[in-house]
Amino acid sequence: MIKTLHGHSHLTESLVFTPNGNFLISWSDDQTIKIWEIESGRCVKTLGGQIGRICCVAIDQSGELISSSSSDKIVRIWNFDSGDCLATLSGHSDWVIGIDFHPMNSSIIASCSGDRTVIIWDLKGGKDKSVLKGHKAWIKSVKFSPNGNLIASSSSDRTIRLWEVETCQCVKILTGHEGWINSITFSPDGKFLISASSDESIRMWDVETGENIHILEDK
Repeated sequence: MIKTLHGHSHLTESLVFTPNGNFLISWSDDQTIKIWEIESGRCVKTLGGQIGRICCVAIDQSGELISSSSSDKIVRIWNFDSGDCLATLSGHSDWVIGIDFHPMNSSIIASCSGDRTVIIWDLKGGKDKSVLKGHKAWIKSVKFSPNGNLIASSSSDRTIRLWEVETCQCVKILTGHEGWINSITFSPDGKFLISASSDESIRMWDVETGENIHILEDK
């Protein structure tokens, strides 16, 4: 262990590095987001103002914008350098559980919620661009593909849906997990999708065909 970062006053939920690797962003049940300088281990900024439990934080590829989601049903957009809240996005009717920036266009963000919807937001307009419906239960995670053409969403309805960003249509439904699908991520080349579930397995999917090509489990 080379460093311990102290500062949060409650359970620390998760972490994400900035794209340049110089900073670490953490969020906590103390309703704050903290930005830590890696080299010194010093907290350089604390973002407050969240109401309720912070569920997810994401940073865009430029490292200039941070987005956060909360049980207060709001998505907030922050300026990394100043720490100012630039926008609050209202539209979900339940906890906003997951968020992700479009990899090519930081003005586009996707969020998912306990209200069973994914919303694609246009930050320039400040209004929701499109509401994607189809899941039958809480949506736990949402991710853009590396080229930005697809959105993947995973749900406690035990399915993953692949949505075409341009048309906002669901193009594939991936089934096979026997429990809530809590987390998903694309491979860097976008050819594969990885999912983790409460059924104690990790699955690898071929994005083009929708085929489940590997199941990783310790049994």
